[in-house]
Amino acid sequence: MKPIKTLILILICCLSVFFLSESAAGQDQLISDGKNIVENYLQEKSITLDPESVEYAQFLNSILWGGVAELSKAGTDFVKDQYDLGALEAYCIETVIHILYDDYVPGPPDPPAESYVEPQSSSNDENQIFSYSRSLAIQYAKDYYDNYNSSYPAFTSDCQNFVSQIVRRGGFGMTGDGDGCRSENTYSEWYMIPNPDPTIFCLGEGRFFEWSTAWTVVDHFKWYFTYNNSFAQNLGWTSSHSTAASMLAPGDVIQLQILGSDGTWIGSHSVFVTKEDSTGLYVTSHTDDYLDKKLSDIPLSSSKRLLLIRFP
Repeated sequence: MKPIKTLILILICCLSVFFLSESAAGQDQLISDGKNIVENYLQEKSITLDPESVEYAQFLNSILWGGVAELSKAGTDFVKDQYDLGALEAYCIETVIHILYDDYVPGPPDPPAESYVEPQSSSNDENQIFSYSRSLAIQYAKDYYDNYNSSYPAFTSDCQNFVSQIVRRGGFGMTGDGDGCRSENTYSEWYMIPNPDPTIFCLGEGRFFEWSTAWTVVDHFKWYFTYNNSFAQNLGWTSSHSTAASMLAPGDVIQLQILGSDGTWIGSHSVFVTKEDSTGLYVTSHTDDYLDKKLSDIPLSSSKRLLLIRFP
């Protein structure tokens, strides 16, 4: 009897390895096909991008969130069907994470927005530190969505920098004072300040400023405002545009998350809600530089979702 059991266990193990190998091979083929679609598009449009550069990753990120019309839906000259769309998404997500988030350290998991329960009382002493004006924040977004404010640096990937500027104009004060050169990796401080006389060793994009990553990095912004402080509420994630519309209003922030191969959700884009009507929310952003884009035009999937942040 024992030899039969042993044989069965060996057979199960062999089948498991076989199916895992087949699955991995299928995913590799999917990613390769997605890469071919991007390369064909760039060649057709005579666009030259270094495939290891931040600019390239940002281009792929724009594809993911509907910023490149011919690559954001099936039925175009470049994306024939749903398989192509899935292949493109798989390649874009893998490459964006590889270039921009290779050393990403996950924070607390986000709850589903559908399970969010309104607190009995909204009074919170921390929230009284700053008075947030939604109207001032919205007006700033409208004024500077395509006319960058020279008081701040403009980055290749500028979405979170812009959202921080908006929230700052709404009334939130900065905390922290820099560490001498460019970015400080922290989500316990939130600041962007001039550095008019950087040392010769301080090089790179934005060298005439100092900032915390809570100002410029999507997830760090969330952790600063909703975990380290109670300045805003993390309402959780959703894959439904209508759920977002029912829970947020103009003056709030939406982060767009992608799913890594290890099961970690990473914030890859940040937008600001500037308008609403009976059909839903409209958002404004930098990098792709748009005003009042319909939220429902941003494509979602099992690997792309929304994270909702409500301000007071």
